[in-house]
Amino acid sequence: MVNKDQSNIISIRNDTPQGYKYRHNSLKLKDPDFIPFINFKKCSQWCAINRKTIDFLLKYDYTDSFSLMFAPDEHYFINMFDKFKIPYNIMNITHDNWLEPSTDTKYKPFPKTYTEISDTDIIKARQSGSLFFRKVVKETKLDTNYLFGNNIGSPNVRIMTK
Repeated sequence: MVNKDQSNIISIRNDTPQGYKYRHNSLKLKDPDFIPFINFKKCSQWCAINRKTIDFLLKYDYTDSFSLMFAPDEHYFINMFDKFKIPYNIMNITHDNWLEPSTDTKYKPFPKTYTEISDTDIIKARQSGSLFFRKVVKETKLDTNYLFGNNIGSPNVRIMTK
């Protein structure tokens, strides 16, 4: 459930800080205590940020400090939110499948690129609480029994492709 007072949404990753110590070390900070390593976090690059927060981040821009880092977008927002006590909800933005490989070899194996979506895939995506189903190609074969049949949970379904 999204708290309206915390309308920013971040998807936290469960990596251990030791797993990205080299990223913290690549920060270009005048004050090393600005973001202590013990507080350094990682999130998904997918996030939803409200206008008030965007205005704040534009006014207090620290993107240069993250410019030498691998995947700075996975660290910038969560660390700025925490540093400046900007409220946020922790929630998945995208449902991506890192457990099963793509079945079509013309796509990278991970995360899975869907060329077919079954009822089970739809149920898993909905249970993840994500806002979007990621890596679905335009030509995807979609089993519509679950979506448009007499099954629970079928209202308000929208299917979008690139």
